[in-house]
Amino acid sequence: MKRVFLLVFLLFVSASGASAQRVTEIKGRALDETGAPVVGVLVTATSVDATNILAYTSSGSDGSFTLRSSSGFPDRIRLTARSMITKEQAKVISSSDGFVEFHLQEEVQELNEVHVQGAIIEEIGDTLNYYVEGFRTDTDRNIGDVLKKLPGIRVTASGSILFQDREISKLYIEGMDLLQGRYGLAINNLDASKVAAIQVLQNHQPIKVLSGEVLPETAAINIKLRKSAVGAFFLNAQLGLGVPLWLLSNELVGMRFTSDQQNILLYKGDNSGRDIIREMTSYYGTSGGTSVNLFSPERPASPPFSSLFNNAHIGSINDLRLIGKGYTLTSNINYLYDRHHSVGKSERHITIDGGENDVSIKEELQDKLKKRELNGSFVLEKNESDFFENNRFDFFVKKNGEESSVDGYAPVIQSLVLPSFSLEDSYRRMWNTSSGRRLTLEGKVIYSSDNHSFQVNPALFPDLSVLSSSASQKVSYNRFESDAYVAWNYSINKWSLGLRTGGLFSVYKLETDMMAGGVQVQTDSLRNDVRRLGAGFQGMVSLGYRNDRVSFTSNVPLRLQFLEVYNSASGRKQGGFYPLFEPNLTLSWQMTNRFRIMVNSLRNESYGSVLDDMTGYLMRSYRNLSRGDGTVHKSSTTRASLGLNYRNPFNSLILIATIRYQNTHREFINEVLYGGVLSTINWIRYPNDSPDVTASAGFQYRINPLSTLVDLQGSFNKGKTLAMNQGIRSEVRVVSYSLAPGFTTMINSLIIQYKSSFDLGRHNIKGKADFEPILTINQSVVISAALFKGFSFNASAKHYYNSLLSPKRSFLFADLGLRYKKNKTEIRLDWTNIFGTEEYTSFSYSDVTSNYSSTRLRPSELLLRVNYSIF
Repeated sequence: MKRVFLLVFLLFVSASGASAQRVTEIKGRALDETGAPVVGVLVTATSVDATNILAYTSSGSDGSFTLRSSSGFPDRIRLTARSMITKEQAKVISSSDGFVEFHLQEEVQELNEVHVQGAIIEEIGDTLNYYVEGFRTDTDRNIGDVLKKLPGIRVTASGSILFQDREISKLYIEGMDLLQGRYGLAINNLDASKVAAIQVLQNHQPIKVLSGEVLPETAAINIKLRKSAVGAFFLNAQLGLGVPLWLLSNELVGMRFTSDQQNILLYKGDNSGRDIIREMTSYYGTSGGTSVNLFSPERPASPPFSSLFNNAHIGSINDLRLIGKGYTLTSNINYLYDRHHSVGKSERHITIDGGENDVSIKEELQDKLKKRELNGSFVLEKNESDFFENNRFDFFVKKNGEESSVDGYAPVIQSLVLPSFSLEDSYRRMWNTSSGRRLTLEGKVIYSSDNHSFQVNPALFPDLSVLSSSASQKVSYNRFESDAYVAWNYSINKWSLGLRTGGLFSVYKLETDMMAGGVQVQTDSLRNDVRRLGAGFQGMVSLGYRNDRVSFTSNVPLRLQFLEVYNSASGRKQGGFYPLFEPNLTLSWQMTNRFRIMVNSLRNESYGSVLDDMTGYLMRSYRNLSRGDGTVHKSSTTRASLGLNYRNPFNSLILIATIRYQNTHREFINEVLYGGVLSTINWIRYPNDSPDVTASAGFQYRINPLSTLVDLQGSFNKGKTLAMNQGIRSEVRVVSYSLAPGFTTMINSLIIQYKSSFDLGRHNIKGKADFEPILTINQSVVISAALFKGFSFNASAKHYYNSLLSPKRSFLFADLGLRYKKNKTEIRLDWTNIFGTEEYTSFSYSDVTSNYSSTRLRPSELLLRVNYSIF
């Protein structure tokens, strides 16, 4: 009997050992015939007879994939790789091999798929593939036109791209980040006919070392080119001429994308009112320079559409190349020149007590803005599954200026000169050790210099000069900042633990001098000479957990900061040690394959700023002087959000609901003292909170029989803040409601797009005034269609309504365009503002202020553009 028990025991141990030794993970890569990685390939592991699915996944941006099975794989399995652009391939392997490579042959089936309802969108693992041929028509010029029609993707008026109402984390072209955030250069210039698919990488972690541990909050987008477009060089030239003014719109754009190098070279010059400067905006990856802007001269309000009296020129050189040993060097150099002129008028009413102390300010404004900016970045990066290294160098040189004339209380000329310069270098290195730990080294150095000047003629403040004399103020601001950290992370099964420690150092020096009537003002209250020295130590503990459904990350940092502020003008010196506690938490729960819950919370703390440290007055505009208290004081912001997402890519049904809470706590409040239209701002110690709650929901659904994408967004906001004017505190409460319906219909070559927003706002000053509610309506309709071979037209109209405007509450602005394309030549004739609408007018509330503004629009114009594809 003992022998029987012994035999059973040995068999059990043997079986347990065999099970324990089963392979639970198989890695591999999907490559094309040239050895380049293929993104979005669905890899499925089945039993040899293909009756049971054991695991599945999709290849990442580098073609790599990992199949996992908690119970382990059998000795022999069948692996199948398939995608919409390659031929299906299957292999029977031994699970002990641990690694497998697929070399896939091209077999593009996009055109066939377009004719199958629902096949224009495909989900492979966590990647959504939008096949461009299913959305593109002859009226689309660039890939940005197509992006605006994709379910779940939104392109905002500012040019940023959102997926499920969150800004994307990266935009790749063929899996490479060439533009480092300035993706407007791609989406506004890349021909839509060259693109095979738009891929949304929903759980994409750009740093491969962190894959499987840190789940990103936002998705990334990869532009997948057609096979025929990879390696080809494209060069397009455009010449444009218009009337009644001499309108010019010229372009030269070249681009090339291969597996080891990418290039975009671009020049644009335009004075037709288009905002081409927007293409230079970076939506991630750079600070945009570290200039401080202390002056705020009045200027006319900008209309919510492009109607600038401008003369803009931009140039951009972008290069990405593999330089060996897994490193990528990315170089971006950009230059912009922009002059634009705006004319308008404004009226402000500041409600103080609803009676005699109220202040009204009426102004007629003319503003001339001149921008000259040069910036560049150089990024050296190696990004592998067990090693990451990134060194980024940025530089910014700006020589901007502005001149405005104001006719109100008295005619005034304001001149502003804003030269600035900054350098920034950051370094980060991460690697996995043989013991399963991950080490991180990172650091950053920033230097910036600003020498600004602001002149007002005549000066209206009696303390500065007589009415016939001018006043000017010069600002010299130099800042240096550096930090360095080391981090240690260790993973145990599905848990991860991290420790981070390091320090930071910063110093800035600020000097301001006032000149009145050509004579330097020596009064201490009208000059500043401040130095702030900061040093600190930070330690942070991180805890994370992740399985197939749940991802959780919590960071608990504690920073001890030393500050010393010395004001030579007043002889005041203060400082000490100040603690900062800034925890954050992120939770993502994939309840089902379609439904996801996300929770985020964080707290930020800071001690003062440049404006707080100045005890001498700064002339912000011709009618505004401000100064700080000179006291180091604390402010904090707490944020929390809960998001619910449901997504079904096969019928393009997307449901999004989010509730957000934010509260900012300050120890001080700005007190504004008016003398007529002239005002001074002082810091007053008075603890206060500004809570704000926002609830929003969104719905998108594609009605396939009608080829229509329906979009409905709604939101509710309730907030409270505190204002102080003439020594009177006012608690301001705001409640707003918004509803934004829209749809896009594609019927053969006819496209109809409708977007609208209906906003109702209520503004109340507790115990003092209940403002009349404002209803604003914004609507736009775009109709485009191919008339016959080569010819298409585009018509658009924008309607604006504001219930508090008088006597005219509505404004209509419309454009009409014709397009002819044959072979490599495209001719466009655009007629803008066909109704000759002369102005755009708005009315709004801001704390205790009601604001009315009117801006002159460009006249009715004709612009002829000829675009030729040289290559």
